[in-house]
Amino acid sequence: MKKIDMKMHKTALRVLDPQNDLTDPDAKLGLAGQSPYGVMSAVIANQAMLKGTYGGDISELFARQDDDVVLHRSATIAFDGTRLESMLESRAIETLVICGMLSDVCVEGTMRAAYSKGYQVFTVTDATATLNLEKYEYTVQNNFPLFSKPFDTKLAMALG
Repeated sequence: MKKIDMKMHKTALRVLDPQNDLTDPDAKLGLAGQSPYGVMSAVIANQAMLKGTYGGDISELFARQDDDVVLHRSATIAFDGTRLESMLESRAIETLVICGMLSDVCVEGTMRAAYSKGYQVFTVTDATATLNLEKYEYTVQNNFPLFSKPFDTKLAMALG
């Protein structure tokens, strides 16, 4: 098993796009992403993931803790247009663990931005997803290692 050097008290987990419209197969974005601009055009056209609606709510598949912070965003990179960076700084966070959707869009974009900002970045490879297996495999194998330290959920769960 790979050894992970991570100070848990200086680490934050960022789950990208756990909303019902992306996790519920019967919700608004069930088959989104077929055009070149994919999900973003589908989000707008379907008025999906809107704050205060079922589709914009966090899926019950994700167990939330009382002290979890939910940041709403309207950009593909979690740092853009949110208070994420100031929240991480105020908590002296040095390490960011990223998972969620879409592997090749929001996860990769946020991973690259965090790396550029000087954070130690980990991505949980089997806790990300995208629109097709080829894109997922390419992203995880070729892009994640450039800007993060990829590992799987088994190792993540062993951390604590």
